[in-house]
Amino acid sequence: MDKLFFVIFNSYYKDNQFKNDNPPLTVGGLFFGLFFGLYVTFYYCYILYLDIETRQGPTDSAAILLGFLSVLTTYFVFFGNRRYMTIYEKYKDDIALRSKTTKFFCFFLVFFLILSSLFLIAIRNKLVFGNWI
Repeated sequence: MDKLFFVIFNSYYKDNQFKNDNPPLTVGGLFFGLFFGLYVTFYYCYILYLDIETRQGPTDSAAILLGFLSVLTTYFVFFGNRRYMTIYEKYKDDIALRSKTTKFFCFFLVFFLILSSLFLIAIRNKLVFGNWI
């Protein structure tokens, strides 16, 4: 997870040469989306059969709770005590993590995990309510 964070963070940080951007905030938003997507995926897999039987979706409070849990996870894993800079200092000399192939794979992985939860929600809506949205 630290290596994935480093690759994404360094894409925005650019060895302290960034302009008009706040790399920790940008990367924090991406990882918030990543954790939220993972939590939603696990939650929807858990309640999928209950939804089909009762024909009702999850409550709004569950989405708020998952969002809050995602913010806390992102903060404690990467931002508490400026851990993002510790991760950067640890991996900044690793040439393999700086390659374009690694960067492409890491961005693909992050966006795939974020979008997979949206596909799961669409499939659940089709099974439960009969429409895709």
